[in-house]
Amino acid sequence: MEEWFARMQGDGIKANQVTYGALMNAYASAGRTTEMKEWFAKMQESGISSNLVTYNTLMKGYARKGDTTQCQHWYNDMMAAGIHPDVQTFNIILNACAGAGDTAQMEEWFSAMQEKGISADKFSYSTLLKGHSKKGNTARCQHWYD
Repeated sequence: MEEWFARMQGDGIKANQVTYGALMNAYASAGRTTEMKEWFAKMQESGISSNLVTYNTLMKGYARKGDTTQCQHWYNDMMAAGIHPDVQTFNIILNACAGAGDTAQMEEWFSAMQEKGISADKFSYSTLLKGHSKKGNTARCQHWYD
């Protein structure tokens, strides 16, 4: 990817938010969070501002690893930048919590989403079910199913 990026710049094409986002997403999808963060830093160094998609991508990379601490970090960074979350943001964090087996934190994030007036979608509920079923908590699964 770096070769492609260098070629693009060599041809006089300036990278933009979409370009950096695509690179970050590729690394996030591969679970390569170190490289993902490096591209985020390069984007910032070039003066290109972050948006909701940028932060969701950062959180997605860490969520794939079940790293709820880093998801929280990037959520806080996003909020400090004045960027508001959407249902996808919360679904990413819920998935991180489910993957980490932290159902208490998962439910706290679900409550935070509701407090912000963001409506849950089918992915939100299926993630709650996945998290609780992974822990064998059939009562909570039934609660969220009903």
